[in-house]
Amino acid sequence: MEAARPSFDTLCRFLGEADISVVMADACARIQGRRDLSSSAGNLLDEISLVPGCSCAEKTVGTNAVGTVLETGHACCVSGAEHVAELFHPLACAGAPIHDQVTGALEGVLALACRTEDFHPLMLALARQTADGISHRLQELAHRVESEAFQEFLGMPSRKRQPLVLLTDDLVVANKAAVRLFGDQRYWQLRQLTVHPCTSAGSPGGQVREIELPSHRLVQARSSLLQKHGEIQGYLIEFLSQQHSSRKQPRTEPFAPLPGLAGESEHWLETGARLVAARRSATWTLVMGEPGVGKRTLIRAAHRYAAGQSRFCVADAREASRSPRTWLAAVAKEIRGGTATMVLSHLQVADPPLAADISDLLTSLRANGQAGNIWVVGLITLPVLSEWRNAMAALPPAGGERKTVEHFTLSFHQTLEVLPLRYRRQDVRALVPALLTHRTGHPALTCRPDTMKALVNASWPGNVVQLERCLRAAADHCHGNLLLPHHLPEDLGNDRGRVLSPWETAEHDAIVRALKTSHGDRAAAARFLGISRATIYRKIRGYGIDAPLPTQLEKSTDGTLDRPAERTP
Repeated sequence: MEAARPSFDTLCRFLGEADISVVMADACARIQGRRDLSSSAGNLLDEISLVPGCSCAEKTVGTNAVGTVLETGHACCVSGAEHVAELFHPLACAGAPIHDQVTGALEGVLALACRTEDFHPLMLALARQTADGISHRLQELAHRVESEAFQEFLGMPSRKRQPLVLLTDDLVVANKAAVRLFGDQRYWQLRQLTVHPCTSAGSPGGQVREIELPSHRLVQARSSLLQKHGEIQGYLIEFLSQQHSSRKQPRTEPFAPLPGLAGESEHWLETGARLVAARRSATWTLVMGEPGVGKRTLIRAAHRYAAGQSRFCVADAREASRSPRTWLAAVAKEIRGGTATMVLSHLQVADPPLAADISDLLTSLRANGQAGNIWVVGLITLPVLSEWRNAMAALPPAGGERKTVEHFTLSFHQTLEVLPLRYRRQDVRALVPALLTHRTGHPALTCRPDTMKALVNASWPGNVVQLERCLRAAADHCHGNLLLPHHLPEDLGNDRGRVLSPWETAEHDAIVRALKTSHGDRAAAARFLGISRATIYRKIRGYGIDAPLPTQLEKSTDGTLDRPAERTP
């Protein structure tokens, strides 16, 4: 109603004391506001109980101006016997839709109602004009923060001299110097600089951090907050030095794939190369990732590439629950015995006492020189966050699992994360023929282009393991050598209307993670992410996140149960 009030007031002043009522309804056809310009118009609506809070949905009262506009998305007039409900026959109504001009979403309806004999066709034109004014006002309010941040960006004194980038929830603005320096790739990297900004825009000092450009040069960058009246409007990223890369030579050759591994995304190849380097230098490494992303496959390939046929041993922390001392003794024996690579898998299941014992064991073996040239790798399986309804519980902000992970990050020299398959769709094109050849038993089977497109566009919450199961099932239904779309399972885990970019996927997962941590509390999730509540509502709708409402009900002041604390508008 805040966005509607100026246009609402203007319309009422224009109509004066006409026998008309102006009605506002939300996207669920529920009446949110009503203004009667005459007592007779108000009495008419009171007689048919058309009051704030009632529903005008077509499934509730049949054909009516509000419900029909929401069903069709277009303005319309419904008069007299055109109403299905006989109670509405004395009424004539003209309704027009209120749209979000950015997303196109239908946000509500503005309607003019009067007695049937008083209806005039111009009422529809007035409804349309007023609804359009409310739509424009919605856009102004929704993007006020971005507009103010952009104006402040334009007023920065150094904007024309050095590279600057402005980031808000929905906006990326770069001056010409930043475009030349950073190109149009990897803007998702800039989000990393906004996690802990230390200063406000225009303030001296602040933390300076290094980032790598697409050209593989290092530059120094500083991020600062844009704030107004205590509200975060965005982040300004200033590139301070382009000469800092002299300490690191540009990489002229791309990362080479490890033998036996299918995948061609930069992240997959770079992670493999870093694991090979860690094996050669015996740098103890903690590897994290969702189930089925290929963590152990990468580690084994790096071991074979760098250490040949030397011993490769895996100890599963899930088996330690039966006898922790026996399990720890077996791990120590393997490391002292000269095992070239020791993998400690599923460390996330270790309770804090066991995690502390494992950390103490690794520290003592390294301090006493008993580890030698052994490469110890820890594996932590992260929760799946691709969709709310099939997501595992996220790590709580405090508690056993969180403390367990913190224990192990201190026990290893470096930490690497293998990204989910939805972040590296480029790998799907390489994985499909490899899996068809080596895992399904159908080496002659190939994919038609539209089949491959469907596979690449799927979200794969189960990662490579799910992709392999899908291909096995499709191969069983295929009677020739060409895999067609109808051979694939009906649900490939992609119920979104479009394919998300890596940046959008990361943002989608961050919202799901925040909602899981806050148990569905939208307001708490928005505070955690540093965005407004209106923004998180818009993101939830835009990404189609199926997040349930909080289960706890608030009690109203009279002691009766009220509605849930938060609802998606």
